[in-house]
Amino acid sequence: MLILSVFCYIIRAINYVFVVLKVMLYMSDRLIDNKELMKEWNQEKNILYNPADLTSGSSKKVWWKCKNGHEWEAVIHTRVKGVGCPYCMGKKAIQGVNDFATLYPEMLKEWDYEENDKLGIKPNELLVGSIKKVYWICSKGHKYDRSIYDRLHGRGNCPYCGNRKVLQGYNDLATTNPELLKDWDYEENDKLGIKPNEITNGGKEKVWWKCKNGHEYQRHVYNERKGSGRCPICKKLKL
Repeated sequence: MLILSVFCYIIRAINYVFVVLKVMLYMSDRLIDNKELMKEWNQEKNILYNPADLTSGSSKKVWWKCKNGHEWEAVIHTRVKGVGCPYCMGKKAIQGVNDFATLYPEMLKEWDYEENDKLGIKPNELLVGSIKKVYWICSKGHKYDRSIYDRLHGRGNCPYCGNRKVLQGYNDLATTNPELLKDWDYEENDKLGIKPNEITNGGKEKVWWKCKNGHEYQRHVYNERKGSGRCPICKKLKL
C-alpha cells in the first residue's frame, strides 16, 4: 500500500512539472513579447486575435502593416523567421510605383484586356518580372499568350509574325507559297500527318515532294523554297 502511494505521488509530481514547463515555454514564446513584430501588428484588421494568446510558432495567417503603410497577410511563424513586407521587398506590385502598367505604359497597346479580364488579370497588379502567362494582341491583330518577363527580355514577341507558330491563312506554307503545292507529295506527307497549311514556309521539317516526272524525294521546306527545289533525281539524270 505504501509503495502504491509513493508511486501515485511521483506520477502527480511529474505531471505537475510538465504543466509548469509547458506554461513557462508558452510564456517565453508569446508573440506579444516580440517587440519588433508587434510594431507591424495590424490591430485594425486583427480584431479577432489577441497577440497575447498567440505564440511565435503559430501557423495562423494574420494582417500586418509595415512602416511604409503597406498591408498584407502572412503566417506568424514566417514573420518570426524574418520574412518581411512583400511590397517593400519587390515581391508584390504597388500600383503607381512598381507595377507593369506604371513602368511600361507603352506596352499596354498590346495588352489583351478582353482575355485577361476573363482571368481577373490586370496590368497594374503585376510586377515586371512576372512569369504568369497573360494575353497579348499584336499590331496585326494576332492573339497569343506570353509572360511579361519574356516580353521584356526579347523572348515574347508575336509567334505568328515571327514564324514560330502557324496561323492558317497567314503564315502557313499553303498560303505564303502556293506555287510549291504543285510538287507537294500529298500521299506520302499524309502518312506522316504533315499538311501544307499546318507548317510555315520557314519550317525545318523534311517533307516529301513529287516532281512533274513522278520522282519522289525528301527535302526541307526551307531549302525547297529558297531555290534548291530542283528534283535531285532529275538533276542526276539530267532531265
